[in-house]
Amino acid sequence: MAGVAIPGLIKIEILIDAGVVETLLGVPFKYAPISSLGGVLLIAGAITIFFERQRRQIFSFLLFGAFSSLVVDGLWVFADGRSGFWLYPFSWWRPPTPSLYITSDVRVLVTAILISAVVFALDRWKHADNLFEKLT
Repeated sequence: MAGVAIPGLIKIEILIDAGVVETLLGVPFKYAPISSLGGVLLIAGAITIFFERQRRQIFSFLLFGAFSSLVVDGLWVFADGRSGFWLYPFSWWRPPTPSLYITSDVRVLVTAILISAVVFALDRWKHADNLFEKLT
């Protein structure tokens, strides 16, 4: 789950403007590469450094979560029919997107709630059957 949050770190721009960071560092700065393949690799590697054991496993879990987030982000609706440049710095190619959703779309919220309710109900039903078997 932590890996899924890595591409979302781009939202830090809401709190700290890129111009402020640019002034502090003294070099041009943009937040956009955070939500790309290169940014994910860099941030996952930086997080992994803080662990003494199981670094490969932690790094692979972070990458799996981050890559799955990038793939889902690739389904967003864009006017030109192409996704963002999430393959940066390896490629500037913007893969085509099926334009399935935007995050502010109410249909996404309703679908997520319905799927969550079904999973919750199936989980409770399974636990109820197990409890019934234990009681009899």
